[in-house]
Amino acid sequence: MRKERIWRTMLTALAVLTLSACGASPDAGSGGDTRTVTIQELLDASRTADLLDRYGSVLVESAYAPGVDAVGAVTTVYMDADLCFEQSDEYHAVYADGGAYLFLDGFFGAVLAEDPPDLSGFDHVALDPGPTALETVTSVEEDGDTLVVRSRMAPEDLAALYEAAGADPIDGDYTTETYVLAADDLRLLSDASSLWHADGSGGEIGTVTVTYGAERPENAQILYEHLTAPDRRTVTVVLDPGTEEERALTATAQRGDQVFPYLPEGHYDLYLDPDCTEAYTGGADPQSDLTLYSPREADPWDLILDEP
Repeated sequence: MRKERIWRTMLTALAVLTLSACGASPDAGSGGDTRTVTIQELLDASRTADLLDRYGSVLVESAYAPGVDAVGAVTTVYMDADLCFEQSDEYHAVYADGGAYLFLDGFFGAVLAEDPPDLSGFDHVALDPGPTALETVTSVEEDGDTLVVRSRMAPEDLAALYEAAGADPIDGDYTTETYVLAADDLRLLSDASSLWHADGSGGEIGTVTVTYGAERPENAQILYEHLTAPDRRTVTVVLDPGTEEERALTATAQRGDQVFPYLPEGHYDLYLDPDCTEAYTGGADPQSDLTLYSPREADPWDLILDEP
């Protein structure tokens, strides 16, 4: 039983596409700036913990153009004091109390993994500090109780991000951001990202809107109720049974729900017995506890590659 890993955070996306839309490259604002905002100030104001203390909850809705995640890809992230929730076209996930619960392929289920979920991608609201720090502010405009901050990422910095992501950079490409911030505390209200080419063509590739003090989405509440349901079953996977490295991973799920195992590298199959002779092929009663075993094995792909 081997599943494609989705054990990851969802808020970082790198646009690697060529757009045919044409327009003037917005490298500069309209002038007359009377206030300055630095990229560091923008990042400092986006710290999730501070914003949750101030507003109680945060809802981030993102839409990306074709070529980022998928055609018309839309993601939602919601955070409050109890949980972090993310929703995409592929799955829904809620993270709370050091664990994770999914709605995946039509099933609810707890995640069984060796390590707790890495939630560092949610430390800032709607911003990835690494790429954002490479931007340079080009203009700041006051507009009532908001500020419009425009920034630019230079071609050489964008090319380095492309290469780090395993993509081939396009010579001369650069990006711009149009941030709308609350003037009182610089919290992010919205962002429009654009990709531009050396010939001046390009256009918008994604938008983000942020709502503070938002109500918990219904899907987040449903998953949270599954994660915290009192009537639960336990699934245990014993790794490396009968060896000095033997250890057990456990997950609890609401009775009737699934458990999705994401096993560490070197563990690809599950067995019903500690001698690992009877393969587990699924079909266990979702109402009952279950113990399975997984020995360390060579990666099947490595075996193929090693053949003469």
